[in-house]
Amino acid sequence: MIFGIAILKSNIISRSIGIAGVVTGAATIYAGLDVSDQGSSGLTTELGIFMIIYFIWVGILGGLMWKKSISVLNTNHKD
Repeated sequence: MIFGIAILKSNIISRSIGIAGVVTGAATIYAGLDVSDQGSSGLTTELGIFMIIYFIWVGILGGLMWKKSISVLNTNHKD
């Protein structure tokens, strides 16, 4: 959730990725609270959906940051 808020406040990556990070972080916190309440037999643990969503978000974020770094390197080498 903190990374999503940091992305929302920066101008480097689009705000939609930051919003997705905040939502994913909140869902992950909910899943953690569900596990602490019900143990490892809860629905969120059996599905594992929140961790899958989190890993997808991290993968998309990594791809966008990589693309951004390559474009910055290409503009710096043209000088």
